[in-house]
Amino acid sequence: MPNGRRGCDCSGNGAQFSLASDLDTLENECDWDLLDRLYDALDALPYRLRRTVELRFGLGNAEQMSLGQVAQAFQVTDQTILNWETEALAILRELPQLEVPGE
Repeated sequence: MPNGRRGCDCSGNGAQFSLASDLDTLENECDWDLLDRLYDALDALPYRLRRTVELRFGLGNAEQMSLGQVAQAFQVTDQTILNWETEALAILRELPQLEVPGE
């Protein structure tokens, strides 16, 4: 992958990743292969689940938003967003794209 992708000068140093970890660290560490796999995995989600994760964690071009902000954007309750986020993360944890080699 070319250096400078997503505004980061990187050498692809292989950051470890867990869905519960800080996704900003992943982008800053520039593990492009894992980041590509994350975005591929997000594409496997239904739109509302994918968009919820993108907004909550500030992925892609989205700004990180609070639970309440995402709920307002979708015009649903905070609890609905929490349910969608939980469902999306459960699905992502099971996808082979996000398996870290050696774990």
